[in-house]
Amino acid sequence: DRDRNSALVQVAQPLPSDLQVTRVSAPTNAVAGQPINVGWTVANNGNIQTSSGYWYDGLYLSTNPTFDPSQSTLIGTYGHFGVLDLTSNYTQNVSVTVPANFIATNYLFVFADAGNAVFELDKTNNVLGAPNPLVIQPAPPVLLADLAVTAVGAPWTTIAGNQVNISWAATNQGP
Repeated sequence: DRDRNSALVQVAQPLPSDLQVTRVSAPTNAVAGQPINVGWTVANNGNIQTSSGYWYDGLYLSTNPTFDPSQSTLIGTYGHFGVLDLTSNYTQNVSVTVPANFIATNYLFVFADAGNAVFELDKTNNVLGAPNPLVIQPAPPVLLADLAVTAVGAPWTTIAGNQVNISWAATNQGP
């Protein structure tokens, strides 16, 4: 039996944090095997601070314009240290090397909390692609030197055991 001055109160746990990649910047052209600069911003648009003080964001390349982790290649992971308060954000700017065997049009994606360290109800907004495709060109061929001797100078005769002066000139006939 309840007292007339009391009421049943249900207490619900607040919804968790919600990481969202809000911005990605990357070049539109790259050379296979060479570094590119990539930047991104992650915001906590949830209701409380993040449940973890460390997680990592993943950078992925894919030939598909829609992110699918099974069809994408992880090219780098970058840690975030510290809890992220409600309505706070952080920005990462990194240099990452494009794999040498990637020669085609690819799409670059950032996946916040790729290791699933932060408790969230909805992770669908944890991934965002760069605004433009990344066209990856092959690296220029390595051009080797082509050395050629162009002149030799030495005496016509000498006596065994004596020192002689020998001179030569060489030039690079290659690129």
